[in-house]
Amino acid sequence: MDKYVQSELERAHMPGGALVVVDRTGIVHLQGFGVSGPSGARPGPDTMFQIGSNAKSLTALAIMQQVEAGKLQLDAPLQRYLPWFRVADASASAQITLRHLLNQTSGLPHSEGEQDFAATDDGDGVLERLVRQLADVKLASPPGQRWAYSNINFVVLGCVLEAVSGERYADYLQRHVFTPLGMGHSVASERFPPGAEVATGHRYWFGRPVAADGLPFPPVLAPAGYVYSSARDMGGYLRAHLGRSAVLGVAGLDELHRKGANTGQRYGYAMGWATDSELPAVLTHEGGTPGYTSAMGINVEQGWGYALLLNGSDIMTGGLVTDLGPQIAKFMSGQQPSPRPASRALAPAVAMLCALLAIQVMVALVMLHFRRWLGRVAFAAAGIAGVALAGGLLLVVPARQQISLSGILLFAPDAGWLLVANAVLALAGAAAAILSIRAGRA
Repeated sequence: MDKYVQSELERAHMPGGALVVVDRTGIVHLQGFGVSGPSGARPGPDTMFQIGSNAKSLTALAIMQQVEAGKLQLDAPLQRYLPWFRVADASASAQITLRHLLNQTSGLPHSEGEQDFAATDDGDGVLERLVRQLADVKLASPPGQRWAYSNINFVVLGCVLEAVSGERYADYLQRHVFTPLGMGHSVASERFPPGAEVATGHRYWFGRPVAADGLPFPPVLAPAGYVYSSARDMGGYLRAHLGRSAVLGVAGLDELHRKGANTGQRYGYAMGWATDSELPAVLTHEGGTPGYTSAMGINVEQGWGYALLLNGSDIMTGGLVTDLGPQIAKFMSGQQPSPRPASRALAPAVAMLCALLAIQVMVALVMLHFRRWLGRVAFAAAGIAGVALAGGLLLVVPARQQISLSGILLFAPDAGWLLVANAVLALAGAAAAILSIRAGRA
């Protein structure tokens, strides 16, 4: 498996990563690949990576601890624990349960979880402040009727956890999950242990990874995806899900692993875990933040698990972990993994935005050259087209992708800045056209 993973990482130009494999007796394999950062050192067992949405299973486990302690009930209305909780529909507000949130069937839209990647507020009550902002949000579907993946479901769960435990989310995980499991290199913040080695994240610019230091860490999204961990720590965490748990009973683990939502695809959704119709006994999940991606999986029946942590985010050029995760699961299940399709040298969106930029420059040069022969109507049309294009790029594209413009700039900087450059050029062209008309040159 090491040879297979190494080959795929090299093909995808992924800077580095770490792989851990466990069974019920403990860690059976640890391997680093590539480099962890500028020093050129290979990632070690304790090198820390952001694990992205794999943190959702940590939040789910923490909620289940409170269920086990009798402080929460999965099918109780959310308003029992957050009496002030509201969405636009008052009736729907009272119907959403913790189970709906855990299974991603609350009806809260995907877009609501994609707006705060640059939010760095780390003050007390940061989760509650965001959840209170949902008061005007319209649900995408009635609670319990349709699955829709959204980070905001787990932000709300983090808020519930803080309300019933009286502890901040990061502190709760440290005391009740990381410390009992011996996860000494895991934090839900950027307060790293002394001497910790943190892998440098990388983002892809035009198909090649570039180190990305200093990216924002949004504490408000910690329950949904902003947690650091290491390969060794993830091994201990996966073992806890195989039935040898110091943090949760067997009944609670079974509840976490039970398929609760049909996604309409080959994958179902449990509580922070995905089920796969092609690998019925396997639970998996992937995660990604700007700079990092990860994949994990367990087979409770056979008693094994794996986690792959990477210090690059290649979402636009193919999504390496989305392909590698199932292949590692196949290998662990005794099947032969398949080579993934070749990564695209340039993401289609980036290629289209480059082409659009070139077209805009050519149109501008043509209009400049033939300005004496072009009438007011042509310049007026150019002005209107420029404003419409800029509006479409800056407003419609992020809305259609259900992510903020700042999120695009963080996850896909090449596409994001090409988007902005095209919009600026379109507005500049529109302004030039209008000024030409007013000056009487058209």
